[in-house]
Amino acid sequence: MTGWQSFPSEVNLASADLDDYLVRYGQATTVRRAVVCGCLDPQTRRGRPGHAACGGWGFLFPAALSLSIKMQWAGMKARQDKRDGGIIEPGDYRISWPSSQALAVGDLVVHPTEEGVTFDTLIRGQVDAEGGSLERLRYRSGLAVEFVNDTGDDDATRSYTLGEDLSLDGQKVLWLDGGAAPDEGQLYHVRYRHRAEYLIGPSAPQRRHDGEKLLPWTATVTRYDPLTRQDGSGIGDGAG
Repeated sequence: MTGWQSFPSEVNLASADLDDYLVRYGQATTVRRAVVCGCLDPQTRRGRPGHAACGGWGFLFPAALSLSIKMQWAGMKARQDKRDGGIIEPGDYRISWPSSQALAVGDLVVHPTEEGVTFDTLIRGQVDAEGGSLERLRYRSGLAVEFVNDTGDDDATRSYTLGEDLSLDGQKVLWLDGGAAPDEGQLYHVRYRHRAEYLIGPSAPQRRHDGEKLLPWTATVTRYDPLTRQDGSGIGDGAG
């Protein structure tokens, strides 16, 4: 009998193994990193209301900064005190991702499977002061347009068909030549499905360590709903 095996005096976490676990078993997640829009007022820290480029939020999510990262999504149950303090809301998630990629408060993460259904009310031909089109859907991660309609001066409801009357260029609504369209200045409504989006915050992502080794990042993310936010009041889904 050779006796007991010797054990190390300290437990060392294998950071490479933890990162590898996330890469192997995490869900591929689109991340939209935020940057400040040029319309942001340095005094008030607010965007310019009605600015087409950022939707009035003062932040953009450029396509060139989008990433796909393998993440672990864990649902969170909000304790009463944290719920009352606005720290955690029902439906928040805790996400973890490999140590090699830093993210920040204000970055958006798109849930890989969760869907939402919403509507937008737009105005045909509306532009901002710089001529940018304001005919834009609020969510860029659209899955399908279910219905588009308006109500004309004669109180008759008209519907429009994606691919025949209109198309989408990212978030922008484009009316097709030869198809039907609302009159200039007419309100119309779009019902569509989209991927659920979550905002990193309110706390910054935590950079964890084991001695000199970097461990996977972790952060709390809160469901992002641009419908409930006022123009310029915070970070939102700009058209970027």
